[in-house]
Amino acid sequence: MLLTSLSSMIGAILVPNEYLWLYSTHIILVCLYLIRTKRVLVLFLTLISLFAVWFSETPASHNVTLSEQDRYFINLHQQTLLILTNDNRLPDQEFSKSVAVRLHFPQLLGDINNRDKKSTAKLAEDNLLFNDINLVYSTHIPNHYYEVSLMRYALADRYGAWWLKQLYIERQAALLDLAVKENIDLPFSLRRSVMESLDNSLQQFASWRFSKALLFGQDDDWSQRDLWVVRTLGLAHLFVVSGLHAGFMFLIGVLVAKTLWQLLPARLLLSGLTRHHVELLCIFPLLILYGYLTQWGEPVIRATIMLTLYLLSRCLQMRCSALQILALTLWIVLLINPRQILSPGLWLSFSMVYLLIGFYSIARFKWRRLLASQLMLSTASMVLILGWQEAISVTSIVINLVLIPFAAMVWFPFGLLASLEVLLLSNDRLYAVLERMLKPLWDFLERLVFELPLLFFAPSYSLITKWLLLMTLMFWVFQSPLRRGWLALVCIWCVLFYGEMGWQNTADVLIAHGNGGWFIEKNHERLALKELDESQRQLFLDGYHVAKDNTLLLMAERDQSYSAKHLLAHDVDWLIVPTELVSEQQDLWTGLSINWLDIDQNESLFLYFEETRLRVKHSRCQYAFFLFKSDTCMRVEKLESMLN
Repeated sequence: MLLTSLSSMIGAILVPNEYLWLYSTHIILVCLYLIRTKRVLVLFLTLISLFAVWFSETPASHNVTLSEQDRYFINLHQQTLLILTNDNRLPDQEFSKSVAVRLHFPQLLGDINNRDKKSTAKLAEDNLLFNDINLVYSTHIPNHYYEVSLMRYALADRYGAWWLKQLYIERQAALLDLAVKENIDLPFSLRRSVMESLDNSLQQFASWRFSKALLFGQDDDWSQRDLWVVRTLGLAHLFVVSGLHAGFMFLIGVLVAKTLWQLLPARLLLSGLTRHHVELLCIFPLLILYGYLTQWGEPVIRATIMLTLYLLSRCLQMRCSALQILALTLWIVLLINPRQILSPGLWLSFSMVYLLIGFYSIARFKWRRLLASQLMLSTASMVLILGWQEAISVTSIVINLVLIPFAAMVWFPFGLLASLEVLLLSNDRLYAVLERMLKPLWDFLERLVFELPLLFFAPSYSLITKWLLLMTLMFWVFQSPLRRGWLALVCIWCVLFYGEMGWQNTADVLIAHGNGGWFIEKNHERLALKELDESQRQLFLDGYHVAKDNTLLLMAERDQSYSAKHLLAHDVDWLIVPTELVSEQQDLWTGLSINWLDIDQNESLFLYFEETRLRVKHSRCQYAFFLFKSDTCMRVEKLESMLN
């Protein structure tokens, strides 16, 4: 029943526009079949899904056009951004777009809503993001509007980069970065006040940056070192507000409900009130409050809907399986915003829950379920996010087995109690006790990740390999009690880490662009590019049985500008350049018939010298996420083709 409605909704979003006529014909035939077979409820749900998509995807009559020369005025209380215009043909009522606005405050901004200098500096550092701001044209400036200047903007694009696609999914026409010119009247926000109070009281503790990420999903204070440690240990899911954290709140609500149930008078129990009703009354407000404090992230919304449906089914004494509740949750989420179909997070979240339900229900030995479930979740997450991470610690599964229960039973509830103590009593004694546990714990985790070996993922996977991994994962989950199921697990790990088994050679030459600048690694010797003279920056590729000898690659940094005369004098064939230099110099290189290959920050170029050929690999092209190759990947193939 729900599968028909879900497939209709998913198809309506994913089908390209040029094939909508074919999809419409298919839907008409499906509806006629449902009428013929008298499946009224399925037909009703399918029509509701299609109407939701139709209202969601109806094109607007106006497009967003922005310019830095325009004058902008904002009123956050009315959630309106005005563009001053002299065109009387555009009254306020005819044009209204929902946009996201990020306000940048100058460092020396005066008092904002009676804030002290410390909180104002924090505000200037973090900026403020507001969604669902109405963008309108106006011929005059109403009262209580403050002028701001446009720094930059990005328009939503379904087929653009991930941040532009995210704007499209969130139904924001654009993201505008605005600089505040004067003291601006900010609306009261309980969430912002709570976070400022907690930051002012607890930022003295070294572990607060992790507790804030665990409790509220805010990792703004993390360093690159912290981020790398968390990802390598496989703990990123613990510090991003997700269904796991909603589950923590659910457990706290269950404990509160159990205590309240014991204290209720007997006359209420005789009136028909059950323990399930008490659980719903205790847990649902906690989920709503937590969703508000975490800015209603998509995973929290999904988990709240799922847990609420579960509680309602128990109150109404309806027998619903976990998979039915999961399917109904997915349908409701897509009904609210059909564009969520394009969100990778939605499919990652529901896939993990689906695999967990399927695996947990068929596990034979209860005492092994915890270990087996964590092994399944770690393996499934590595397959589903393949290419987003370079390596993982050998202790990842064990660390998750220990840290998730610790976070659920100690860190999360004590962190909430410590936050309440700060807000209500202006005291940080409870968090000081928690700090004594967290500081040695984090030091121990850092020692593990830096001293124990890492497992490096294989450098490249084809699209076919990824599909085979997904199908093998599904086979293992639903065949896990049998030996052939565990054989599938061994196959998955072998494919994921075949580079660690000696099936992959290291690169003969590595050119990398890191945070500290460029460096080149050859014959196990690493040299920083800024320390090399111009002759050493020239990389000759000859003597390796390649057809085109003496091919010259010249590496250039951002602060270097090679003139046309200089490039012609050295007879340069290829330039290795930073990405930001391409837009400025590509016309010159094209006119000189010089090829170029860009390497962005934290990217690398690998050269492998084999007996009869030379292989070139770019870190941006190692993972086959898309059907169409980028311009960089095609340039890598061209370089490899010319060399061979």
